[in-house]
Amino acid sequence: MSRAAKATFVASIVFTTSIVWGVHFIQRYERDSMYAGVIRDEERLEEKKRQRESELAYNRAPPRIPANTSGY
Repeated sequence: MSRAAKATFVASIVFTTSIVWGVHFIQRYERDSMYAGVIRDEERLEEKKRQRESELAYNRAPPRIPANTSGY
């Protein structure tokens, strides 16, 4: 093989390897960011659930009768 052919071969291997590595890196980054979104959604849903339970408990509380201030 000539020197130019070897250089072209090595360059194509390096180029292909870097492309494959780059694609895997991007996929890993996207997977991690998507998972972070799932975590945020779960936290948001838990907060909404706590808020609904708090409002429900407040609405179910018996009405307060004001103290008799007429002197009896």
